[in-house]
Amino acid sequence: MTRATVVAVDELRDRLTRLLSATVLSETDAVRLAAYFVDAEVSGRTSHGLQRLAGLLAALEGLDGPTRLETRQHGPSAWSVEANGAPGLLAAQRAVELAMASEATSVAAVGVTGFAGTTGALGHFTDQVARGGRIGLCMVACESGVAPVGGIDPVLGTNPLAVSFPTDADPVTVDISTAAVSYGTLQLLARAGRPAPEGTVIDSAGRSSTDPLAADSGAQLPMAAHKGYGLGLVVELLAGAMLGAKVGRLAAPGTDGLLLVVAPVDQFRPRDLVMLDAGRLVEELRDSRPADPAHPVRVPGDRAAKARHRSHTTGTVSLDASLWDDLLARTGGS
Repeated sequence: MTRATVVAVDELRDRLTRLLSATVLSETDAVRLAAYFVDAEVSGRTSHGLQRLAGLLAALEGLDGPTRLETRQHGPSAWSVEANGAPGLLAAQRAVELAMASEATSVAAVGVTGFAGTTGALGHFTDQVARGGRIGLCMVACESGVAPVGGIDPVLGTNPLAVSFPTDADPVTVDISTAAVSYGTLQLLARAGRPAPEGTVIDSAGRSSTDPLAADSGAQLPMAAHKGYGLGLVVELLAGAMLGAKVGRLAAPGTDGLLLVVAPVDQFRPRDLVMLDAGRLVEELRDSRPADPAHPVRVPGDRAAKARHRSHTTGTVSLDASLWDDLLARTGGS
């Protein structure tokens, strides 16, 4: 089992910023990445938090210097970005900045290719869009690891998808992997010595397995069978084939691809009416009768918002002790 330790959020941010600033990253990019990792841990998205730091640092060591993201405009509100090996987290943040700088009354789209490593929890980026008053939709066609329904070979990526919709309070944010569980969740389970849920992983012979590491030589399975398979396929087409990123395991080689679409809330109706109806729906869901009275109905995004509020109030965050120890060792402190 993993041990937990409670750490001051400011110290976590400071150590991450100092560590990342010592790499090839610019000071600005180091701050951006530190902010991502802090938010991932504070919001409870630990499968995409500090456990991804070592991989990012290893990738940065392979770079000769800061990478330049090349942007090309396609019409008034569409851009493509060639990341030239920049970290996926920075590429995703660049997509948000481009889209949010567009005309607020029109739909904007940004496609990104050529990045390296994880794009992290996509809800981190769509949440920014929603807090800026617009609707955010983000998806990534990523490294092949998921078998199609009825198959054994890992053809599709885990192909995550996130949508955030603004409300007068916290945004509603749906952030999912189209695999039955994300690869990051499998890593967490392996670290904790816990089994993968039944029906999420198969080994190289196609046999069901509860070993989280079996996915590395076998495959993950799509969520909700054919529904997750279909959704993962759509992501592969939109963020893969449409952008010129990787498609399938063999169909078309390439890097992962990210697609971000940003839309105004008042595209079809006055904003105040949209917000009124959205707020009423959220309220109705939370007020609906729970199956277990001890666990009220939640709306997607509630858990992350509650965790952020708790950390903001206490100024602390609970971390995997081994990951914190690793960060301490890398930043020369105890």
